[in-house]
Amino acid sequence: MKNLNSLIAFAVLVLVVAGCSSSSNNNNSSNSSNNNSSNNNNSSNSNSTNSSKSSKDAPADSEGVFHDDNAGIRLQAPKGWKTKLDGEQLVITAPDSSMTMVFWVPEGSFESAIKDLDRQLSRKIKRMKTTTNGSESSTNGMPIYTVAGTGEVDGNDIEWSVDIIKAPKKPTIVLSIAQPGAWDKYSAEIKEFVASIKPTS
Repeated sequence: MKNLNSLIAFAVLVLVVAGCSSSSNNNNSSNSSNNNSSNNNNSSNSNSTNSSKSSKDAPADSEGVFHDDNAGIRLQAPKGWKTKLDGEQLVITAPDSSMTMVFWVPEGSFESAIKDLDRQLSRKIKRMKTTTNGSESSTNGMPIYTVAGTGEVDGNDIEWSVDIIKAPKKPTIVLSIAQPGAWDKYSAEIKEFVASIKPTS
């Protein structure tokens, strides 16, 4: 479905924009506080670079398990689903492309990242309606906070959700976009997938 594919691309773009915005705010603050100390500034830049590489290079092992050292979690995509590392995001798509999940660990201010994400989604999704506001669950001891709803993109009905996983090291945002009925169609795979999200230590 052409319009759904454009929405998937939009979902990734939203996270890239939000990530860059938060990272920029964080770097500006760091540079301002370190104007009188070049050694501290160099150390900060080195840490930022290492953190970025950790997210970008997070590979799947021989069993298809992805590790994210920034968040301190591991997960395994459902069998047959497509996976892609796109910059700072792990993108997981259903075999028929009716659902896409994008995982993202904010590098800067978590609050700013959430605000940017909300603003970008509100601009793209028309007739946006929240059907689940603040439900709580958990997986393997990690709390999950969920907001979900419906809307319309390019004249097509969609279902969306934003999950915040309280991972051991850093909170992880999961943006899911789906065609109506996809959640029910893949309910078993999604349940197994959620159960695969575990702390790395």
